[in-house]
Amino acid sequence: MFRRTLILGIAGTLVGTVALARPEGRTCAPQIGNTASLAATARETVVPDEAVVTLSAIEHGTDVAAATREVLRRVNEAIAVVATVRGIVAETTGFQTMRDYRVVNNAQVADGWTVRDEIVLTSVDFKALGQLTGRLAGTWHVESTSTRISSRLRERAERSLTDQAIASFRARAARITSDFGLHHARLCTLDVGQLQGDRSLPRPMYSTLAVQRATVEPPLPIAPGRTTLSVTVSGSVRME
Repeated sequence: MFRRTLILGIAGTLVGTVALARPEGRTCAPQIGNTASLAATARETVVPDEAVVTLSAIEHGTDVAAATREVLRRVNEAIAVVATVRGIVAETTGFQTMRDYRVVNNAQVADGWTVRDEIVLTSVDFKALGQLTGRLAGTWHVESTSTRISSRLRERAERSLTDQAIASFRARAARITSDFGLHHARLCTLDVGQLQGDRSLPRPMYSTLAVQRATVEPPLPIAPGRTTLSVTVSGSVRME
């Protein structure tokens, strides 16, 4: 059973006298005749070009208003510091007010409040972001760091890999057709896959651990590593 995802025609000579033929008004029936199912994958190793750091401010207390004011003060202070560093973007996320409880005589009893907020910092300057994180770590928890591929790099890689995978698919279809002593490969089905391998997930560094303020705050090292991206083109051709 063959899955018809897209019926196309791609004209032109591929290898020697072998061509991927145009359907010319008739539907290709992959289950009839000399049919081959093919797949071609193009891969590229890239270096993630954006760094992400997630910081959190947490306050506990019986006075929820006082705890909220303290968290907001620290958020405003951090945003002001970030604004002084070129190329770093700050985004506030995850503000929460939670009731705390303790167990008394096997029963839960209200025991104050926890107020929490997060700031996500992003930059293409890994060194500057690491230095800034070191400065803020005295009053903020470093929740996680991660690296990711920017949308511009992702689009460039996907476009390039798709072109390479299509060319490889065409060449393979032509080569197999020629190996069987035939001259044309009529395209029956085609599936162009999405970009694979972009796993830009946060990596925990200091889970809710407060770093004590020092006279000189050390920068937090952020290394991008490498990521292998790929695009697969698959389909079927009828050889004639």
